[in-house]
Amino acid sequence: MRKTGFLTFILAMLYSGITLAQVAAPKLNPIELNGSGIFLIHPVNPAVLPWNGPSSFGGGAYDLDLEIVNGPVTITGTGDGSVIQANLIGETFSLAFESSTITIEIPDFNVSSEFKDTLVSLAGRMGEYFAIGLSQQSSEDDDDGVITVRTLPMIGGVLRLGESFYLGGAYGTQTVERTVGVVTGEAERVVTRAGLGIFIKGKDNAFHLELYTESTDLLEIFDETGNNKIYVEDSATTGLTLEVQFGNIFFGYEQMTREFTEVDVLASVFEDQEEVDTLITIGYAPMEGLQLVVTSISTEITKLTSGEVITINGLFVGLAMAF
Repeated sequence: MRKTGFLTFILAMLYSGITLAQVAAPKLNPIELNGSGIFLIHPVNPAVLPWNGPSSFGGGAYDLDLEIVNGPVTITGTGDGSVIQANLIGETFSLAFESSTITIEIPDFNVSSEFKDTLVSLAGRMGEYFAIGLSQQSSEDDDDGVITVRTLPMIGGVLRLGESFYLGGAYGTQTVERTVGVVTGEAERVVTRAGLGIFIKGKDNAFHLELYTESTDLLEIFDETGNNKIYVEDSATTGLTLEVQFGNIFFGYEQMTREFTEVDVLASVFEDQEEVDTLITIGYAPMEGLQLVVTSISTEITKLTSGEVITINGLFVGLAMAF
């Protein structure tokens, strides 16, 4: 297994496995991680923000174990990270900020890498039935000499249909810059997200069910001459989010499936992959005061070309103060 570029793939999988998607309907989880991986992004629509509440400030930490099995060879690694998050929810305008860092180590390859991600969202609600939002996301990682920088500005909208149904969508153009040694290339691709959700909230109980999808254009990166293709990726995502709340206690479940193709010409990697994420969350979330979230993370990535299987398991614990 190659060393260069290996963590780029792993880090992306780790980030994709620690956040609930939110494309159409309000969420119950007060400390979910809305950030992205390097190229595997859990769909988030900034226009949903005005219906989230209450305002809060918090953060959390996670601990991860991973195992890579390729025939008779088994490789293990560990990861840890932290996040800070602020959500200011107003009657008309809302603002959210998130900053996260993850570090992962693969002892068998003597490799350690750090990945940073930031997300800023601004949204406004126009009456009771429509909201529009803007977001800016940026990430950068240095993976043993392979440097990848991604930026994704998005615009989104949410239409509330009656009291309980929500229809949402978002659109953006992602820019990806990839540097391997002295070779640098940059390309853009369109990212679209769509979701249909149900959100029902009573005096003491609440229910959130959402189906979502994300599609991306084919990404093709050429070197600075424009003549030599160095990297290609493509993906398609579908998923389901389910949350229920009884009093101040809530439970969450999400399963996401992604089909992904990666062609790294410089490293001679040509892979079709399938990823399945499963998240199970329990939390304590009063409208004011201290909130607590614990999420179990389970991810399995199967590389269909080589037969390699990557399994990621871990735990995220978050605290926030609601006001």
